[in-house]
Amino acid sequence: MRSGHAARLLACALIGTAVCFLVPFKLSRDSSGLVAVDQPAHLTCSGAPVRKASSWLPGKPGALRSLHADEKTVARYVKKCIADLATGGKDAKASRATVGIVIPAGGKAMLSSTLAVATLLRETLKSSLPLEVVYNGPEEHDAPLISQLQALQNVTCLDARQVAYPRHHPPSNLKGLSFEFKAFILAYVTTFDQVLMLDADNFPLRKPDDLFTSSTTSQGSLFEQHGNLFWPDFGQKQGNTSSILAPHLDMKPEAYTTFNLSVPWEDPTRPHVFTESGQLLFDRARHADVLEWLWFLNSHRRPVFDWVWGDKDTYRLAFALAGKLDSFQQVCAWHACHACGARPYPGLP
Repeated sequence: MRSGHAARLLACALIGTAVCFLVPFKLSRDSSGLVAVDQPAHLTCSGAPVRKASSWLPGKPGALRSLHADEKTVARYVKKCIADLATGGKDAKASRATVGIVIPAGGKAMLSSTLAVATLLRETLKSSLPLEVVYNGPEEHDAPLISQLQALQNVTCLDARQVAYPRHHPPSNLKGLSFEFKAFILAYVTTFDQVLMLDADNFPLRKPDDLFTSSTTSQGSLFEQHGNLFWPDFGQKQGNTSSILAPHLDMKPEAYTTFNLSVPWEDPTRPHVFTESGQLLFDRARHADVLEWLWFLNSHRRPVFDWVWGDKDTYRLAFALAGKLDSFQQVCAWHACHACGARPYPGLP
């Protein structure tokens, strides 16, 4: 599958807005008939390190000390519970991976939009991929809309609050999550091994099923080769200049230098193109270690969100923290702009 073809399969439609993942989650129905997620098996990893409650210190300097302390805890957890699985995940899961679409949504407005997306997928695009809609607790539960969603073929609604919270990460008030809710869903809530995650206001223009496998090369699709695929946002930067086209989305070098990582936009040979997380493809078994680093970043809203704009650019950073930056795949900006009928960015292929 050529990256241009892949980009055109999904739409820039309404842009405005661990660890044993080889063991599937178990589902059960609560008294209301809704599906809840039982405790994931990876949280029972024998001998897994547990975050010390005393490591949190208030204030910005304290937040940085807490960040580095938790960085060490997550590194130990990944080494203890994920390393072997991540190494063999690609081959082990190839023949039996579960594939599906997950949409983070909750409340009347987002569930209404999700109902429109789900209806489009089933009735117009004829997608057969199972669909999970994830909401965040009873405050976001809308019984009539959830009933309509679950009346569609192979649609399941999940309450993220039913998932056991990982004890090796800093405590988080799930009730107050914003952008970072998507990272939590991808890491701990969805039951699929291979996921297409869509925002509730993101309408596919074509049937998305073949994004996972469609290929024009003997090596397989970009997703099959790398286990992830991202799309670009309308912003880029190079060197010390501010973001081009989208200055409000600017990133600070501290996002990388804090962890002793090289700053990607300091490469003089190529502009750094931001990531748009309204749609992404991810192999959770193959990159279970990346997911741990992803939630590590998003659970530290401060100071991390002082350096990046929401969750969208924490995915690439999570790959870097896992030592797998070369595996991060983002389709070419030219093709993404072409899919939306826009002009390509100057200087990009």
